[in-house]
Amino acid sequence: MVDLDYISNIQPEIEPLSRPTFLFCGAAGYPNTIQFCIQSFEALNYPSARLIIVAGGSEQEVSIVRKRIHESAKSTSITHLMNLTDAELYALYKSSDALLIPLFDTIKDRARFPHKLGEYLASGKPVIT
Repeated sequence: MVDLDYISNIQPEIEPLSRPTFLFCGAAGYPNTIQFCIQSFEALNYPSARLIIVAGGSEQEVSIVRKRIHESAKSTSITHLMNLTDAELYALYKSSDALLIPLFDTIKDRARFPHKLGEYLASGKPVIT
């Protein structure tokens, strides 16, 4: 479950993020989900926006994520992070303008309630799914 007291005591980044920021956090082992986030961001007609992807995994999985970001026409507006502490991650949640958690029309996604969704909601930021 989600420790609401812990998350509520985390402060956002000291400096507010300088431009509208969307954040996705998940495993690099879900390349289709990350691909969907990047494609959606590419379709966004908001030149000053940025996308942060927090995704770790095996070297091969991370390599696929980095390659896809590099291939994006908006690659300079996409940041890949990994190996963050919980406090760093929750501070980023609170500093972002919206948090992304794509869920698809699959049996798996219809049947689950992702722990990540609970963390996102605890940040008090809008969630786009």
